[in-house]
This record gives sequence, C-alpha cells and structure tokens, in this order.
Amino acid sequence: MPVTLRLARVTDADPGRGRVPARIYDILDAEGVAVGTIQLRLAPLEPLLRYGGQVGYEVAEAHRGQGHACAALQALVPIARAAGLESLWITCRPDNIASRRTLERAGAALEAMVTPPPGSDLHARGDRLMCRYRLALTP
Repeated sequence: MPVTLRLARVTDADPGRGRVPARIYDILDAEGVAVGTIQLRLAPLEPLLRYGGQVGYEVAEAHRGQGHACAALQALVPIARAAGLESLWITCRPDNIASRRTLERAGAALEAMVTPPPGSDLHARGDRLMCRYRLALTP
C-alpha cells in the first residue's frame, strides 16, 4: 500500500516535560486521504533510544490492517537517513501484536525486551516490559 508522508508540524525540545525535538507527519494513502500520523524523534538520548523509541505511529481505526503503518515506516527511512541517523529504535508493548507485525514487515528486528525504569513515563502508565526493535537505515 503506497503512502506519502506530509510534514504536519515540528516540535521543539521541552526538557522540563521530557520532550525532544520531533517531526510529525500525516500519513496519506494513495488517494491523499490522511489515515494516521508518524512521528520522528530526533534526540539521541539513551532513555529514548532504549525505552521510548525514536518513532511513534498511529493509524485511524477505520484504516488499520491495510499496511499503512508499515509503508509509513518505510517512507520514513530516507527522511531519517537525511537527518543523519543510521538506525531507528522503536518500542512497543509485547501484547501489541499488530505493531510487532508492522515493525517486522518493515524490516525491523527485535533486539531485546527492556524494562522501563521506575520514574519514567512508561513505568508511570503501567508499562513494565517493552519490545525494543532496531530498523537499520543502511542497505
């Protein structure tokens, strides 16, 4: 399923809130309909790389199961490469089977299961274990 990414907004770092600079893209399907969003977080902070991930994506419920998230991840590769990244670290919950399949179809490899530290946003929302995937950006 081909998609196009359209830059929707750029966010600045907000260290007080634990936010890093990011680019948020709308995911557009072949007809140009916005079906979701994908975010590229641009700071190489260890907690982000290890637990939170450099990418977040969401596809509207009516458009799920059609390959949009996988296509969006693949469309994000040249953008991440141009930003100087060599790989993307992406995390998801172990029970999020759809996200795990999406990551594997996009070419990401499960590197580890990680435990978010106490005091982290992930830990605070109840996430005690996360799947940590690596998507290589070089051929």
